[in-house]
Amino acid sequence: MALVAVVATFAIFTLFYNTQTNPTHPTITNTYTPDSKHKHFYERNVEHYKPNDVLLPYVGHAADTIHIIWCGRKWFEFKHFLSLLSIMKKQQPNKVIVHYWDDNPILRDRNDYNLWYWDLKAEYYNIIPSSMGKTAPDCTNDGIMMSHVFAVLKNNGGIYINDTVVLDEHLHHLRKRPLSAAVVDKDKGLVYSNLAFLVSKTGELTADNLQALQTSNDVIQCSTSGTYMLCLL
Repeated sequence: MALVAVVATFAIFTLFYNTQTNPTHPTITNTYTPDSKHKHFYERNVEHYKPNDVLLPYVGHAADTIHIIWCGRKWFEFKHFLSLLSIMKKQQPNKVIVHYWDDNPILRDRNDYNLWYWDLKAEYYNIIPSSMGKTAPDCTNDGIMMSHVFAVLKNNGGIYINDTVVLDEHLHHLRKRPLSAAVVDKDKGLVYSNLAFLVSKTGELTADNLQALQTSNDVIQCSTSGTYMLCLL
């Protein structure tokens, strides 16, 4: 029995000694498999990065910032989810600012059944809600709502997108131009209710420039399904 105890003690000591002097190190590889939470960072920087398509902010083109204006007491429906998801996947912007008024916030399902907006916010760190004030204006007034589009694009430029627009392709090529726009019906002109998106460099969005754009042939026409707008670029 004494011999067995000695052998067992020696075996345990040997195992402990080898573990301390020759520790096991994790294998380091050059591959990276992102988890679901961080996959969009990986996609943006590695899988879908195309240097010829993406214009970096410092080259003097329109800012890669998306502005969405949320007006009216309404639910965040599936059409809004498709729109915002297409922006994140196709445009992959620096940030998306969702402008709202305190008395017209994005309504959350009281039963927590449809949480598309909150799921997207949890997935994408750069979706940023921003209050426009306490009381919402008349959301059906084209003149008033267009003034808010001017306000959000006036200082730094960027891209305004209607909350039901589904992008088929990114808008980076339009950031090279001083001013670009897309509408549902060209006959109705560049009014808020007809506007799909508006891309502006800093200081380029003025009433005169918008009028000049409207009379040109550069306005893009989007199609509508009755539920959302689809812009094929």
